[in-house]
Amino acid sequence: FMITDEQYILDYDPRVTVLANALYKGKLMPAMWTKPWGKGKVFYLALGHDVKACQQDMFKKLLLRGSLWAAGRPVVDPK
Repeated sequence: FMITDEQYILDYDPRVTVLANALYKGKLMPAMWTKPWGKGKVFYLALGHDVKACQQDMFKKLLLRGSLWAAGRPVVDPK
């Protein structure tokens, strides 16, 4: 899917599992990733910097599903 949003340029752990990339100045940058953390897990989503981005159906779905996954809850599709 395509979305226009602000891109954060972050140093990140190269051991993360990248789920989606953003194209920034011709270079792919991780925009969504997961990684284990102690006894838990981390879900990172670099989208949602303004109201327009947050209103996208795909953003809502990714945020919900990623949060449920990280919390160890059953992952469901939003209705």
